[in-house]
Amino acid sequence: MAAIVLLGTAFGVGEGIETTEQAEAYRACGGRLAQGFHPARPMPAAAIEQLLREGVRSPR
Repeated sequence: MAAIVLLGTAFGVGEGIETTEQAEAYRACGGRLAQGFHPARPMPAAAIEQLLREGVRSPR
């Protein structure tokens, strides 16, 4: 996990965070920004626009 956090630091975001356990471990190692199925599933552009306008309603 530490290697993923280091890569995330280099690129600005951790990639491939798929589960709650991975997200918790990533945060415990100091990771801050993540992408993958856990933070958000793929969605159409219109849904992303709505998410950006309205924000996230409930944390995962």
